[in-house]
Amino acid sequence: MEQDVVSVVIQWLKEASNIIMLTGHGLSLESGVPNFADSKFNPNIREF
Repeated sequence: MEQDVVSVVIQWLKEASNIIMLTGHGLSLESGVPNFADSKFNPNIREF
């Protein structure tokens, strides 16, 4: 059954024209996204 779910999700991803991923605090930090509580964070500067 678990493999069926994985296969369905893979098919959805293949057919999707847009994909968005929402992650939590820990994953964001590991990816280099600034921590909003960090003293180095400046909400007025946006670099994408």
